[in-house]
Amino acid sequence: MTDLKHLRKDFPIFSRLIGGRPVIYLDTAATSLKPVRVGEAMLSFHRQFPANINRGVCRLSEEASRAFGSARENIASFINSPSASQVIFTQNTTQSINIVASSLPRLAGDRKTIILTEMEHHSNLLPWMNLAGAGFKIKKIPVTPEYSLDMEKYRSMIDRDVAMVSVTHVSNVLGMINPVKEIIGIAHDKGAIVMVDAAQSAPHIPLDVVDMGCDFLAFSAHKMLGPTGVGVLYGKKELLEALSPPAFGGGMVTAVSDEEVVYNKLPQRLEAGTPAVESVLGFSAAADYLREIGFEAIRDHQQALLSVIYEKLPGIPGVKAYLPPDPGMNTGMALFSLSGLEPHELSLILDRQANICMRSGMHCAQPLVSSLCPGGLCRVSMYLYNTVEEIEIFLDVLKKVSHDLG
Repeated sequence: MTDLKHLRKDFPIFSRLIGGRPVIYLDTAATSLKPVRVGEAMLSFHRQFPANINRGVCRLSEEASRAFGSARENIASFINSPSASQVIFTQNTTQSINIVASSLPRLAGDRKTIILTEMEHHSNLLPWMNLAGAGFKIKKIPVTPEYSLDMEKYRSMIDRDVAMVSVTHVSNVLGMINPVKEIIGIAHDKGAIVMVDAAQSAPHIPLDVVDMGCDFLAFSAHKMLGPTGVGVLYGKKELLEALSPPAFGGGMVTAVSDEEVVYNKLPQRLEAGTPAVESVLGFSAAADYLREIGFEAIRDHQQALLSVIYEKLPGIPGVKAYLPPDPGMNTGMALFSLSGLEPHELSLILDRQANICMRSGMHCAQPLVSSLCPGGLCRVSMYLYNTVEEIEIFLDVLKKVSHDLG
């Protein structure tokens, strides 16, 4: 096991006591904790150069502009983007996907089919469903009883009418890693565009958009130790240039007259208005933090935590666990129910008894979760700052709740 316990000092929440007990945070798939250095990077902006970017020639504005540009370069490097200009800062993954979806009618030509999967988060479902009025139809790649995608069914679904294939890299419900490179290759053979929702994979898996071959990719800072309110839309240059700007205003133009508007080059063309400068700087600091630890170390640590879950969770009386058979394809999540308690009731009990933070309900993926259990399910999601001891406490408390139910 790669022991990352020494990192816990970087996360102040672990020094907080509620009712005399520490917090056990098992909800990273919803939003991750933030290390101190992320907050420091954001605070340095407010203390040292709190000026608008690309708007003035004063030294504070120049410093802020340089820092913002460096952050963009850093995030581009994080995903191996060929150019920093192909990294568009957005509010979050949801907005990134919506930007692409809103332009699909002009990108699609005569093609009218969109392929998704049965495990999509609402953020990668609703924007495409909204296109039904424009004549698009949606097909979904089924999920097998082993919680993987039915790739044979996918091959039979894709044809020359498919305009877009938009898939999650990692399921936010099951933690399952999907074969996106294979999915992309099959789609490209039929001339379809591919978007990858990397919101859940960015914290766990090295992203290489060149090797992956995706046309678009979206992810958020807050899932990978960064702040809320900022995300990324990556795209191939020619496709980004074909997108309709999501907003119109300052910074996105080079000239305006009563008769004509001349739009700026990428990325500014798609980033109207003042951006969340401090959040982008925090995003960059989070990427640096993950690089220093290394994804291999994160994976080793999570596999050690998962080994305890896989060994003990299914054996607790009344528990039904929904776990991918191969823990090596799981990025640190465990979906489960406890007979006799609704998901929200169980989540509340664990919070009040042991300060265990976890998610319950439909997980913003209602089609998948309701197919597994109509009343919703509980999910614990583990990350680099969790410990085996915390997992043992969670399992012990769950076992006691099960026992008390009789």
